[in-house]
Amino acid sequence: MKVQPALRKKAEADIIAIVSDVDKSGKNTELLKKAFKTMSDAAFVQMLEDGVPIYAPVGGPTKIDYKRNIKIAKKLGLELEQRLWITNPKTGLTQRTRYAHVILRLPYRRQTQMIDKKLSVAKHDKIRDKLTGQVTGPSKASGVSFPEAYVMFSSGYDVSLEEFLHARGGNEKLQRAFYQSIRDTGNGRIRLPGVENTAAKSTRTQSAIFKAIHIGNNIGGK
Repeated sequence: MKVQPALRKKAEADIIAIVSDVDKSGKNTELLKKAFKTMSDAAFVQMLEDGVPIYAPVGGPTKIDYKRNIKIAKKLGLELEQRLWITNPKTGLTQRTRYAHVILRLPYRRQTQMIDKKLSVAKHDKIRDKLTGQVTGPSKASGVSFPEAYVMFSSGYDVSLEEFLHARGGNEKLQRAFYQSIRDTGNGRIRLPGVENTAAKSTRTQSAIFKAIHIGNNIGGK
């Protein structure tokens, strides 16, 4: 595909101007200028169809400000919020949304299977494993694997890990206090008076197994 040099030059200038407004560090502007020098017309057109990529690594110099992006969109005459016509798949009725919603094309990657038949919902919270204190059978809806816990830890989700591994991980006393906090205040709390020195039942079970074979230990102790 051949693009007229004058049109491409103007398009490149417009892209660089917009990207310079989005990224004030100048990093993306520099990368685009360098890429345009060797980019074919076909690749250029494909980039316009797919969207101009923005280099924004975590902790890097590029700081994307969504408030500034909204102002840029208004300056370009782009309406980010629109009212939608939605058809109910069961009734076939089509209705217009009462409020305008943000409409964007965003990249995404699905990390888990999302099939209705594979969805798991706990029937109740009554059946527990005698060795771990964790819910099991029809009371179990999901779990957190070690790789998942490691990703959460490396991402800084320490409080979420405490909830999953302690309040929901077999610490019966903390779990009761956690659920009571939700009932009383609407918010779950894991740092509550009286549960500071509690631990998951699995640690006490492991300690008992070692002691049964005459191996002294302080697992689960404080």
